[in-house]
Formats: sequence, structure tokens, C-alpha cells
Amino acid sequence: MPIMAAQDQNDVRGSARVLASTAKRYLDQPPVDDRHVPSMNGVFRLLKVFEASRLEGYEYQPGIDRGPEAVYMLPNPSRHVGELRAALEQALADAGPDRGQDVTISVIQASLRQSATSRGHVDEGDRRTTTVFLSSLLRELTPAG
Repeated sequence: MPIMAAQDQNDVRGSARVLASTAKRYLDQPPVDDRHVPSMNGVFRLLKVFEASRLEGYEYQPGIDRGPEAVYMLPNPSRHVGELRAALEQALADAGPDRGQDVTISVIQASLRQSATSRGHVDEGDRRTTTVFLSSLLRELTPAG
């Protein structure tokens, strides 16, 4: 069992923050080995899920009346999927203000794919879009205080 789950702190914002910061670091300073591939793949998959579903259905939705035994089976309502969705939408708007969300996602995914497969040889415009996206996502996901 993951430590976060054992301590009832399963928060998707933290996972997304780790993926985004690692991917941004590797875009800024490409490594000489394949250490960057998992983080690029993670951000790619997050965008794929967001593009397909806008993260609908991943949030806790109360209202199912099943009896007292269901109390132990309820998912943790504090996963913050709604905040992750809002952060992704804002980051995509910042990265592609003159493009549609789906086009911006495609550009970012292409940049991540190129970075993961060609040791950092990424189109400069795509890299800039991806860096703006990741920086904005990190800003949106960082707790105030």
C-alpha cells in the first residue's frame, strides 16, 4: 500500500506536481540517459486522459444509498480532481492562448514524445509551449501560503 494511501493523503495534485516538475527539469536540461522517459510518459498520459474525458467520472460523487456497510467503501472525497482539472485548463489556456485546447494538447504531446525518443531534440516552438504549460501547471497546483 502506498504511503499516501496509508495516511489517507491521496491527492492527485501532488502526483501531477511531481510529474510536471520532473518533466520541466528534463526539458530545460536534457539528460544523457533515459531517466526522463517516465516523467514525460506520465505527463503525456495525464493529457491523454484529460483530452478523452476532461477527468469527468474520476471525482467522488455522493448520492448512492447502499446502507451502512457502504461507509467503508466510499472513496476519499479529498482527491482534488476538480482542482487538477481547473489547473490543467488554465495551464492549457496559458500555453496556447491563440489555439484550441485540443491543438495545444497535441503540440505538448508531440514535444513530450520527441523529448522522450530523441534525447531532447525538440522543435523550439513546441518546447516553449510545453515549458509554458508545465510552468503554469506547477503554479496552479502549488498551494498558496
